[in-house]
Amino acid sequence: MTYLITAAHPDDAVALGPLHLRNWLQNYPNAEAGIDESWIREHRASSATAEGIEQWETSLK
Repeated sequence: MTYLITAAHPDDAVALGPLHLRNWLQNYPNAEAGIDESWIREHRASSATAEGIEQWETSLK
């Protein structure tokens, strides 16, 4: 299997915001550190909103 890794482009922002949130929800909960689903949604969910996606677009230009 071959993979091609390329730099992200502004058009990728629509997928990156929700991906960022899913990644946090799947990989970073840590009860000992107080990081649960509620914490993640409070601190990271903005990346998946229209405003967050616009920020991704801006950072990828």
